[in-house]
Amino acid sequence: MQSVSRNDDIGLIRIKFKTLDEIKKFVMEAERFEGDVLVYSGHYSVDGKSLMGILSLSLASAMNVKIIADNDKIVDFTKKVEEIGILVDKKEW
Repeated sequence: MQSVSRNDDIGLIRIKFKTLDEIKKFVMEAERFEGDVLVYSGHYSVDGKSLMGILSLSLASAMNVKIIADNDKIVDFTKKVEEIGILVDKKEW
């Protein structure tokens, strides 16, 4: 049996919300997404498909997001997040 190697970085992004509208757009995209979206802020993590969950986090700083799905779906979701304007460039991590 051949193992499939996967770049674990592909499912990791960093986001920063500036407005409530950006949060709503992110949650709408996450709800449409077929995989899992986990948002981390400090020691807390919430489902990215939960508006109340995200609002319970500290929104003052950038957050880590773990996307769990096939690589193609992860890339598509990341593009949608980038279109919202909340994606933090990896150089700024």
